[in-house]
Amino acid sequence: MQRAEVMIKGPGLGRDAALRAIRRSGILLTFVRDVTPMPHNGCRPPKKRRWKCVESAADSKRLLYGRFILSPLMKGQADTIGIAMRRALLGEIEGTCITRAKSEKISHEYATIMGIQESVHEILMNLKEIVLRSNLYGTCEASICVRGPGYVTAQDIILPPYVEIVDNTQHIASLTEPIELVIGLQIENTRKLWNIIFERLNETHSYHKLLIIWP
Repeated sequence: MQRAEVMIKGPGLGRDAALRAIRRSGILLTFVRDVTPMPHNGCRPPKKRRWKCVESAADSKRLLYGRFILSPLMKGQADTIGIAMRRALLGEIEGTCITRAKSEKISHEYATIMGIQESVHEILMNLKEIVLRSNLYGTCEASICVRGPGYVTAQDIILPPYVEIVDNTQHIASLTEPIELVIGLQIENTRKLWNIIFERLNETHSYHKLLIIWP
């Protein structure tokens, strides 16, 4: 075969490479026809939008970082897509977290306890930071029961076997005297923005809510 007619279809650099390979083989191209579909206005179809990961890192056991690029986008599309993604990440991604803390000896959320370096509010904030992993559906109970002096960390949380702590070294409280810290916890698998609630177990059953944006 010395002569050939070639039909090419689809965008990309592979078309030119194929034509060069045919020419190098000694075959004479007498006709090249591009049958790539075009819209009615005569322009080639726009490039497909593609995701690309440009950077990823593990800052710690419980914190992962990633940077992605989506392109090409028309003017104004980046804001629209970014807002929708933020809402989806905050409201739709499912995860496991502590949603309630209760104790019989603590009067209110902003109280301080003799023998504990942190206030109740600081302990709640530390509990909020605990990262959990599980196959849990619904809710389950956990607890902390530690006697000082010493440090209370995530590994001191008594959990059911199907719930796992990602980083056992996360700090919760510092006990400076030989006192006992007992806290009951409720763990829930959810995809909503949750409050972590401190509950005082007394006759009034009063509730003290602390807003936590999660995940």
